[in-house]
Amino acid sequence: MTAGRLCAQQHQAARYEIDAERMDAQLTDDDALTKGKAFQKMDSTYYVGYLYEGYFKYNHSADYLGYKNAIPTLEKARELIEKQYNPQFKRLFTSLEYLTRYYDRFQDYYTICNALKECYDNIEMPDSVMSLLNHLASYNFKKDFLVYTTTGHGPITETGSLHPPPIPF
Repeated sequence: MTAGRLCAQQHQAARYEIDAERMDAQLTDDDALTKGKAFQKMDSTYYVGYLYEGYFKYNHSADYLGYKNAIPTLEKARELIEKQYNPQFKRLFTSLEYLTRYYDRFQDYYTICNALKECYDNIEMPDSVMSLLNHLASYNFKKDFLVYTTTGHGPITETGSLHPPPIPF
């Protein structure tokens, strides 16, 4: 057995354990930060630990410094989930079976990106918000998630005009 295969099996076992423990832990729990750190110790290459830590920091932020501190961890979570699930996200809406299989990962991705967008908004980083939204647009998701303006007038097209939100499928 090669070292790479052994490492992959260890990661798979750790990720299975993390996903099992996650069933009893919510992102908004008081111990979410502790859970996130524990998940990172189990597998530092899996996004879930960074999701829990970053969301905890975001959820408990009340000022510039709090939101700023949440961004690096949320960015790390986004980087790791995209690294692992990028092909699946690109084909997410090709069939109902495929959507059902990866819907939980999509929800995690949405949670990460929404928290990141809110952090950027709260510390007045509009360029980062637009960069994130443009990146999300590259996936061609069926719904225009996160593209509502801060005034609540709806999504803005590339031409700058507003259009009504899409009808959910």
